[in-house]
Amino acid sequence: MQRRFQTDAGRIDGFVTASWLALNIAAATLLGIAAHQAETTATVSPPVAELPDSVPADV
Repeated sequence: MQRRFQTDAGRIDGFVTASWLALNIAAATLLGIAAHQAETTATVSPPVAELPDSVPADV
């Protein structure tokens, strides 16, 4: 049985593909974390306090 060895070009192509996929997965993960963080920590303004009908003059 004859073994075939992968050429250097094939190894480099495989490495580039694997690196590209890993980079895309990492970027998608970071974007997902950032989006989730933005959703859960969104600041909501409290309602504006209503002033009473009669405001004291010294205020």
